Amino acid sequence: MRIEDFLTLLEPPRKRQDSQGSYICKCPAHADGTESLHVKLGRNKRGQDIILVKCFAGCTREEILAALGLQQKDLTCDSRDDLPWDPREGKKKPPLVVRQAKEVKPAGQQPQKNRGAKHLETAYPYTDEKGELIFEACRYRYDDGSKTFRQRRPDPHKPGEWLWDMQGVRLVLYRLPEIVRAVEEKRPVWIVEGEKDADNLARLGFAATSSPMGAGKWRNGHYRDSLKGATCLIVPDNDKPGWDHARDIAQDLEGVADNARILDLKRIWPEIPEKNDVSDLIAKVGDEKARELLLQLMNDRSFSWTDLPGLYARVPGYYAENGCIFQATDKGGRLLCNFLALPTDILTVDDGLTVTKKMEIHGWTKQGHPLRPAQVPIADYNSMGWVAGTWDIAANIQPGNQIKDKLRYVIAEVGRMAVERRTEYTHTGWRKMEGKWAFLHGGGAIGADQVNTALEGTCSLYRIDGNGHTAQDGYRASRALTDVMAEHLAIPLLCCVYLAPLRSFLMEAGIPPAFAAYIVGRSGTRKSTAAALAMSHYGNFTSKTPPASFHDTANAVRIKAFALKDMPLLVDDYHPTQSQQERRRMEGMAQELVRAFGDNSDRGRMNADRTLQAAKPPRCLALMSGEDVPQIGESGLARLFPIRVQEGDVPLTDQLTQAQEQAQDGLLQAAMAGYIRYLAGQADELPQSLKAEWIKLRGEARKRMPGGVHGRSVEAVAHLMLGWEMHLMYGYTLGEVSKEQLGHEIQRAWRVLTAAGETQAREAREDSPENRYLDCIRELLASKAAWVQDLDSYGNNPPPGTGGMIGYRDAHYYYFMPDLCYRAVNEIYLRHGGQFPLSMRGVGRALLEAGIAAGQGGPTKMKWINGRSVRLMWIRRHHIDGTEPPGEQQGFLPVSERDNPWQGGDHDVQSVQTPEEGA
Repeated sequence: MRIEDFLTLLEPPRKRQDSQGSYICKCPAHADGTESLHVKLGRNKRGQDIILVKCFAGCTREEILAALGLQQKDLTCDSRDDLPWDPREGKKKPPLVVRQAKEVKPAGQQPQKNRGAKHLETAYPYTDEKGELIFEACRYRYDDGSKTFRQRRPDPHKPGEWLWDMQGVRLVLYRLPEIVRAVEEKRPVWIVEGEKDADNLARLGFAATSSPMGAGKWRNGHYRDSLKGATCLIVPDNDKPGWDHARDIAQDLEGVADNARILDLKRIWPEIPEKNDVSDLIAKVGDEKARELLLQLMNDRSFSWTDLPGLYARVPGYYAENGCIFQATDKGGRLLCNFLALPTDILTVDDGLTVTKKMEIHGWTKQGHPLRPAQVPIADYNSMGWVAGTWDIAANIQPGNQIKDKLRYVIAEVGRMAVERRTEYTHTGWRKMEGKWAFLHGGGAIGADQVNTALEGTCSLYRIDGNGHTAQDGYRASRALTDVMAEHLAIPLLCCVYLAPLRSFLMEAGIPPAFAAYIVGRSGTRKSTAAALAMSHYGNFTSKTPPASFHDTANAVRIKAFALKDMPLLVDDYHPTQSQQERRRMEGMAQELVRAFGDNSDRGRMNADRTLQAAKPPRCLALMSGEDVPQIGESGLARLFPIRVQEGDVPLTDQLTQAQEQAQDGLLQAAMAGYIRYLAGQADELPQSLKAEWIKLRGEARKRMPGGVHGRSVEAVAHLMLGWEMHLMYGYTLGEVSKEQLGHEIQRAWRVLTAAGETQAREAREDSPENRYLDCIRELLASKAAWVQDLDSYGNNPPPGTGGMIGYRDAHYYYFMPDLCYRAVNEIYLRHGGQFPLSMRGVGRALLEAGIAAGQGGPTKMKWINGRSVRLMWIRRHHIDGTEPPGEQQGFLPVSERDNPWQGGDHDVQSVQTPEEGA
């Protein structure tokens, strides 16, 4: 600042000088009655003019500056005037002339510069957030038309009187209460150079402010709390101090405001005179036209090649000419590159787990041809490798050790004037924003304004719009789906539809859904039509536009499952195929996805530097469809909840046509939008309340489902019932479901879901490894691919055309040789392109635990055969043959002496006790 401006902050208002040329003032850092502060002009080591202060009472320079609300850099005199020479012409800078302090006459003598009398023209009040006055900025007008400013604050001890110093005063933004409201309401804040400009903009309906004391007096860090998260539009006066001031503001708000962009009045007023500002524009064209032009300036994000020289000219020491960037030196312009570049956007990408930033940079060749915009990760910007990586040889950087550093600096400085900061969310679902719950989807967010989402591929189909329909109309259309298709199909689908938005709250409660609903039916049963109607609650889906399919890669589906938080993800079209390779791929993909959805887990991965990547598990509710159930073993099937579709379950009726038309018109989306708003009102309490209700439903499911049902099936039914209950309660609040209907609908869902759960449990048992093992043995024996020796006719020859021997049998048991039997079973799997899922020991343990193998301390037991004891796997005959021999008794079985390999004697043992089946 100028020394004249610094002196206006001190007392007395008129200063006297000593013999050394120092101004003698009262020190603001202590109660000074003797005027112990001396101020004069000096020079630092870099040859800059600086203001020197010394308190002879002992106050430090830091204490003096703190009392005035200043920083050390403010003591550097304002020397950022236009360069008096043209560096491109090679002229040297003239020697610095030291300014001599002028004598100030004592009070009552000649007025300063003979400007005439000084009159108070306007007092601009600066208040705190509550509107309490802190200080005023007073604008004085002299008789000669010039103006000056001074600050005053209310005297706390003398109401109605003023103190003309800023000692201990909190510096705030002008019109602060209005600015706070604008930030909360997500309205842009216009920052101008003076209070008059802010008042004029406010009259036009804009939220506008300025900092005290004008250009060059922006206090770094003082105003960040007030502008945190704001969209700031900085409008400089049309002169160099104004642009320097704007750059100071933009730099200080970087990373604090959501966006801080400098607007150039020349874009709407090309002939703007030097030093004119926004108030001059309003005076020239009138309020209505000025508002129209300013809105145009705010919304205009386009830049052309011809705009660039003006922007580069505002960066001290650099300029653009003939489509190239130059550094201004005392020897002339130094060429840096043969292109022009302008950063236009800084994009923060948030996927709900990690946050990354990238910069979008537009470029032009020296002939003015536009280059493809470069998407540059912030971490890669300084290396400048993105220039050749994006624009190849069309853009070239001059050689030199420091050229890249200079170039990255000047491009960033130009970008500071134009760049817009945006945040894009690459996921859907619940997110707390500004203390309020919002639900992200492909078209923005329900519950928050001005939210940008960027979903890739088919994920962008998830858009919950509603097309202007009411929630009541949408809910009626949604509930009517139970009349369009069979209830055993419609009810589980609607359960999934209304369960999906609850997933984040269930995850927080520690009980996320751990299953994938699986729609299975032959081709032509219209299962894809039914699935598309369910998915239409979340976007314009049809049977031909599923968000994922089994033709995708597993990794692609897992990426979608992470991005589609709190949404249902349909993976369509699992079908039989004659290609063994394709069948293996689809089964492997089904196995991987079902376990990922069932376990809510992700595969561990490493970064290039061998650190672990952040896990990205599925965050959606899985919905699959296919013509057959994949062969993924008992544990895999336990993670599936089957929804069977048969011929006639989705009939071709007028109701179906109407439902499809309503879905395309957005009625089902309107139902979901209303449901999400219903959940948002109770979101903070949902984790606790949903957990309590789910525990109650799980207990009820256990009572209603038979014993032996897998625990996952019970929990899946409880989760689906939770979705159904929330769907009914939503309808009840809309007045579309009565109390009597609530009870009836809940009992109907219990009947449908428990039946489906029992089917799932039965299929899982049938597909267990031990049952599949026994099926293979039956197939071996029936096809004569293997044979067993009858102990009652020991020594008989195998039947003609029979394969290898795998064991023995008598009237009650098969006695299989474990190694040969396992090898024969595995050969069947190998012929079909697979491998049996358990090892030989694993098979034995499974048979023993299922009560099929009658072992002692293990799956095998000793058997006396042909004079020697052999360890075999004992399996009762009815497990293989399917019938129980007549007259068989449990507990004790008659055996011959050859089953008791005792040596030496007359041991006439008629029977031995054997373990009961299942022991």
